[in-house]
Amino acid sequence: KIVFKLDQQVAVELIRYGYSVLLASLVSFAVFNFDNFIVGTVAGSSMLGYYGLAFNWGSMVCGIMSAVVLSVLFPTFSRMQDEPEKVKDAYLEIIRYSAIFSVIWNLTLFCVSDLFLVHVLGKGTEKWLPALTALKVFCVYGVIRSLIEPTNTLLMASGNPKLVLKAGVIVAVVELLLLYPAIKLGSIEVVSIVVLVAYMGQIYLSKDYINRIYNIKSSDLANILFPVFGTAIVVCALYYAFYSKIPNSLVGLVVS
Repeated sequence: KIVFKLDQQVAVELIRYGYSVLLASLVSFAVFNFDNFIVGTVAGSSMLGYYGLAFNWGSMVCGIMSAVVLSVLFPTFSRMQDEPEKVKDAYLEIIRYSAIFSVIWNLTLFCVSDLFLVHVLGKGTEKWLPALTALKVFCVYGVIRSLIEPTNTLLMASGNPKLVLKAGVIVAVVELLLLYPAIKLGSIEVVSIVVLVAYMGQIYLSKDYINRIYNIKSSDLANILFPVFGTAIVVCALYYAFYSKIPNSLVGLVVS
């Protein structure tokens, strides 16, 4: 015999959790679209095209990781939430591989972005070169975002969607205050910097929580990230040391 019963305590808990997740998703949607709205409204469709191209390619690594990795992180972290040591080990391993994958992809795109815009997207023309600086900024944004999103997933899985919501609201407020002046007085390059800085603000909200609950210290993250970013800086310096000798052609892009 099947009996249907409403457990009010469980129902209230689920509604509170789901309500926060819903609001966090709505705020996230607004954050990822408000910049496009401002750029398109103030600067016009041409600038929006350059900006959209820069954002899409710079953050492509995040989309790939979301589809492949983050979709399975939530249930994995949820099952381990009563075992903080396992959560810590799994989280640090995810951060390690996220950093490696995103840096390889976005560092390459950062270095060859001018050749890529001309010889791949522009088919030999300079049609897309106005997006160059914004693309470089979003290459950095893509790496940062690839490290923040696993943290947000961990917060969600540990029953703290309100912290993710709070972080999203702060990002939204910063963008709301700065994006219009950025595009009105500056350019899409300034807008991309505003988006990068606003998004990085989430780090300061989450680091104290994951340290307190899972004993994940800044030093643990530094031990993982320092070799990756240190290597990236060396590679970038070496590339630009020989940059003047690289031919401005499709062959030059392949060599790069």
